[in-house]
This record gives sequence, structure tokens and C-alpha cells, in this order.
Amino acid sequence: MLTRAMALPRRLLHGGTAGDAGLAGGRHIVSNVLVQLTARTITLCVSVVTVSLTARTLDPNGYGVWSGVSSFVALFSVLTDLGFTTAAMQRMAAEPERESEWLGALAGARTAMSLAATVACVVCIPLFLTNQGDSYAAALILATTILSTGAATLMAVFQSRLRSGLALSFTVLQSFVWLGAVTFLAIAHASVVGFAIAYTLLIALTSLCQLLATRRSGVTMRTAGACRVGEVMSRRQVVSK
Repeated sequence: MLTRAMALPRRLLHGGTAGDAGLAGGRHIVSNVLVQLTARTITLCVSVVTVSLTARTLDPNGYGVWSGVSSFVALFSVLTDLGFTTAAMQRMAAEPERESEWLGALAGARTAMSLAATVACVVCIPLFLTNQGDSYAAALILATTILSTGAATLMAVFQSRLRSGLALSFTVLQSFVWLGAVTFLAIAHASVVGFAIAYTLLIALTSLCQLLATRRSGVTMRTAGACRVGEVMSRRQVVSK
């Protein structure tokens, strides 16, 4: 029993290999779903505490600026996906021999889209936001988090292998680190700009960890199939019509 308990974290954080989804049995699929539910439950519980502490730290105006600016930047973050991740994950699971091509195409496409989305966000900040409570400064700082899309996209390869444990471990770790950061910011009575800087640094650190984890798991990328994601999306649109 003790040996199995000690081996559990290793199994949960294992990166797997290409084609694991095609060989997965019912037990593997159920455990993957349970891992996702557990991770999301933990993240939700931590987020409740974090949001409450943030609201108490910032005054009503400051928290309003934080919520509004975060939502504004999130709108542009959505533009970096457009269904590409789902399409690429399906192909990586169906064609494990071309996994590196699909991952390279996905990472390249979303990185390019993140650059465009970041520029669009920066341009729109003075057009649609009012400079009250340092909203401009906070928005400009948070806009840089859109660039983390490329690194976050690499986690799709583990999802396609039904290895959600490794992919979601970064989400859970990020939620706990952010809770610690918010606690420190609350003690220091930080402003909205302080929260924006801390969150941006956290996202940058998470992206670095994701890159290192992907490299350590032996995942490779090739750019030869850089147009494959667009091709699949085009096929899906034709079929839907």
C-alpha cells in the first residue's frame, strides 16, 4: 500500500508517450477524468480564498479596476485559440506518428496569434478604457501575459495523451503560488499595479516551467506541418456546412 501511494505522484505527473490515447482502457480514461475533476475542485477552492483576499486588500475602486482590466485583457486572450487547440489535440491523438508536427504547428500558430492579440490589446487600451485608478498601467502590464499562450499550448500534447495530471499540475501550482503572492501583497497593502506586476511574473514563471517540463518529457516539435491546424479547421468548416 505504501509503495503504491509513493508511486502515485509519479504516475500522475508522467508525460506519457505518443499514441497513449489510442491504447487507453476504461480504467485509464476514468482516472484521467477524476484527475481533472480533482484539480479543478482544488483550483476553485483556492480561487475563492484568493478573490476574497484580493477584494479586501484593494478598495472598491481598486478592485473594480482590477476586475475590469483583467476581463478586458482576457477578451484578447480568447483570440489566440479559435478552436485550434481542440483540432490539433484530435489529430495528435489520431496520428501519433505526426504528433511533433501537429504540436509545432499549434505552437507556431498560437504564438503568432498571441503577438497579434497583444498588439491589438495595447492599441485598444487607450481607446476603450479610462485612465482611472492606474487602469492604463495595469492593463499594459497584464497585456504581456497574452504572450504566454505559446508555452501554455505545449500542454495540449499531454492532454492528447490522456495525461491530464502533468498538464493540470501547473494550474494547481499556479493557484497556490498566486494565493501566496496575494497574501504578501495584502500584507504590503499593494496597489492594482503591484497586483498586475506580481501576476505577470507568475505567468512568466509558469510558462518557463511548462517549457522545461515539455523538454524534460522528451516532447519534440517540428515546423514542417505549420499549416496543418488551419487545414483541419477548414475541413471542419466544410463538413459543418
